[in-house]
Amino acid sequence: ADAAVLGRRELIESRRLGTAQEELRLAIAELRAKEEDVQGSDALVEMHDAIDAALTDAKASLSGGRPAEAMPGEDDAVAALSAIVVALDENDAPKNDEDKFGEQEADQGGDSGGSGGQSGGAVPPAAEIKLLRAMQDSLAKRTRLFAERASELDVTTRSQRLAEIAVRQQRIVELGSKIAEKISPKESGPTITPPVPPSVPPSIPPSAPHPGLSAENSLDSRRGVR
Repeated sequence: ADAAVLGRRELIESRRLGTAQEELRLAIAELRAKEEDVQGSDALVEMHDAIDAALTDAKASLSGGRPAEAMPGEDDAVAALSAIVVALDENDAPKNDEDKFGEQEADQGGDSGGSGGQSGGAVPPAAEIKLLRAMQDSLAKRTRLFAERASELDVTTRSQRLAEIAVRQQRIVELGSKIAEKISPKESGPTITPPVPPSVPPSIPPSAPHPGLSAENSLDSRRGVR
């Protein structure tokens, strides 16, 4: 709906929602700045960038009295936040199920230093893959929506929206490559060579005298033979 269509009360309410939208965006941005795990995950950084952009667009539409235009951005932000929650919750679930044995091992031997001692806050590649899939699903939805409404847009807006979709798709491909590098083994890592077995001393040739026999012992042995 256009600002001219809205009544005075609806326009005031739309602008109030725009202010609330900006407060939500700032709260999410503050959370991102405080959490080191977010900065350590390319997928989470990308999701937060998408959320920030969606809420910024939604706030502009609401403040301008165009609530209908704010809906796609709102949907994108909600979907991104839901995807983050689902990905991280699913990552934590197996740990909780296996803690019956993990806690016992931690209590009995704290010096194991094995894989179980990994930082609990880090975002593993499995969770990043879920986030990447959510990004692709969101982009596919946006692409379908663009195709349905492309005829209603002018040439400039249509080209701009299409370029935005292409940039998003390229970014997803780049993120996928980064995650694949995390999962695949490092070819440049240290090579492990099998231990070399101890060398076997060479056998003594039959014609050579035994190093432990003197010349006198050698003569005595010959006499004994006779």
